[in-house]
Formats: sequence, structure tokens, C-alpha cells
Amino acid sequence: MIEATLDLATKDGAMETFICHPERGGPFPAVFLLMDAPGIREELRDMVRRLGTVGYYVVLPNLYYRAGATRSTARTFWRKAAPSRPGCARCAPG
Repeated sequence: MIEATLDLATKDGAMETFICHPERGGPFPAVFLLMDAPGIREELRDMVRRLGTVGYYVVLPNLYYRAGATRSTARTFWRKAAPSRPGCARCAPG
């Protein structure tokens, strides 16, 4: 099995993307696994690996790449993306 972390070029900068696929026998059907709010973490990479071992080319993009940091968390993303508003718990720094 082959796994790698690639930087895909986008108009907004490089998007870190984790991929996994079998070594031989391609072409392979593609699966795009989208992260949830906490962001990319080892549990999602494990899911990608499991799908890769059964014959899929799996792509896990970091959808928070515009926040400027790789492997960023939802909290970091929302702190940078959303303006701070009085009374908004989600937008509060911390």
C-alpha cells in the first residue's frame, strides 16, 4: 500500500492532502473522504488506509488549508475566518 501527504496547488495556496492506494493492479476507483469539523486526525487517516487496502484510491483533503496552517483544528479555522461578535461563544478567542 502506498500512502503520502501531498500539497495540491489551488488558487488560494497549497492544500495538504493525505492519499492512500494499493501498490499494484490499478486503475483504482477513487474515494474522496471529507473531514468533519475537528479536522484531519489519525482516526480519519486510519479510515483512508482501510479503504486503500481493499482497492480504492482514497483522497483526504485538509479543507481548512485557507486558515494558513496545516492540520489546523476547527477552532483555529473559525477564529481566523469569522469576525468576533459580542455574545458569540463560537467566535470568542480562547
